[in-house]
Amino acid sequence: MTVTNDAVTSFGDDVDAQLERLAALRGQLREERAAAVSPAVARALELAEIELFLGLTCLGYSDELFPHEK
Repeated sequence: MTVTNDAVTSFGDDVDAQLERLAALRGQLREERAAAVSPAVARALELAEIELFLGLTCLGYSDELFPHEK
C-alpha cells in the first residue's frame, strides 16, 4: 500500500493509522467473500469492498481494486 503526500498532509497525522485499519478491513471482506454461503452474499461483500476501496483512495491508497483480474 502506498499513500500520496497530498493525502497525508490534508488529512493530518491519523491518516496512516486509518489506512492500516481500512486495509485490514478490506482483507477481512475478501476472506468473508471467499467463504460466502451464497452468490448473493458474495456479491454484497464485493460491493462493500468496492465502496471501501473508494474511501481508501480518498486517503491516498493506490493499490488495485481487482489485481487478480490482470
